[in-house]
This record gives sequence, structure tokens and C-alpha cells, in this order.
Amino acid sequence: MALSSCGSATALKKAEEKAAFDRQLDSMSTSLSKSILDQAKSQLLTASTLLEVAKNSEAIRAAIREELNSTNSDQERKLNGALMASSNMAVFFALSSTELSVDARQELYIWWLNVSSKAGKNANLKVSLTGFTDPRYTSDFNTKLAKGRAESVKKWLLDFTTLTIDQIKIEEVSPEYSKDFMIDRRVEVHVAW
Repeated sequence: MALSSCGSATALKKAEEKAAFDRQLDSMSTSLSKSILDQAKSQLLTASTLLEVAKNSEAIRAAIREELNSTNSDQERKLNGALMASSNMAVFFALSSTELSVDARQELYIWWLNVSSKAGKNANLKVSLTGFTDPRYTSDFNTKLAKGRAESVKKWLLDFTTLTIDQIKIEEVSPEYSKDFMIDRRVEVHVAW
């Protein structure tokens, strides 16, 4: 009997060890499951965060693209304004004359080389001409003289450039006079792209 009680004690001890091992295994399994669950949650949060970051990044990229387009449009407008301003000129005439001088023709030629190099093959290029006179003579005579001067420049442009009649417009304005009559005897050439 002593043997059987010893066997029973050993069996009981083995059963207790197995139960402790099972509890330890259950505890490790629960711990492991919890750890895996925590990792899954963390990865889910990371994925969610990454998705949010991706959405925000796309919104930021769109905002940057919009800003760049806006900036480029502003810069393009400024550049076009500067090109137009640097492409404008005045052609001067002798007293009571509508004839282009040799100097005026040379200046127009140089002007055209400059404008055509900037414009390339820009079909939207428009040129407006405005004739002026000094205050001598009558208003009626000066109006005809101013128009005649603008017509002379227009004819030269049609003869010596690639501009077409549709690209050249003669503007009429009220007379403006300065103290220097030589400056008043001119045709202003304005370019629009």
C-alpha cells in the first residue's frame, strides 16, 4: 500500500505538473494571442495612418500643383507683359510728312527681327498702330496726317514682314501734344501676343 500511495502521489504530482504546464501554456497562448492581436491592431492603425498620409499627400500634391500653375500663369502674364513692353516702339516723321525715312525703315527692320525672334510662329501676334502729329496746322489736317503716318507704317509691315492685314490695326486717338514737337510726330507701334 505504501507503494500505491507513492504511485498515487507521483501520479498526483504529474497531474499537478501537467495542470501547471497547461496553465503556463494557456497563459503563453493567451499572451501570444494578445501580442498577435496587438500587432495586428498596430499594423491596422499603421495601414490606416499610411492611407490617411497618402490621402493627405495627394491633397498636398494637388495644392502644390495648383500653386505652381497659378505661379506659372502669373509669371507667364508678367513675361508676356514684359515682352510686349519691350516690343513696342515709336517711328518718327519729318514735319508734315507721311514718308518713312531711311532711319525709320532700319529701326522698323530691327524691331521686326526682335519681335519675330520672340514671337516665333505665334499666329496670335497683333500689332496696333497709333499716329500722332504736332499741334501745328488744323485739326482736320492733323487727323489725316496722323492716319497717313500709321498707313505708311502698316504698308511697310505688310511689305517687309510676315504679318497679315488681319494682324495689323490702326487706332485713332485724340491728339496729345508735348513740348517737343519732334516727339509728337510719330507712330506708336504696340505688340500684343
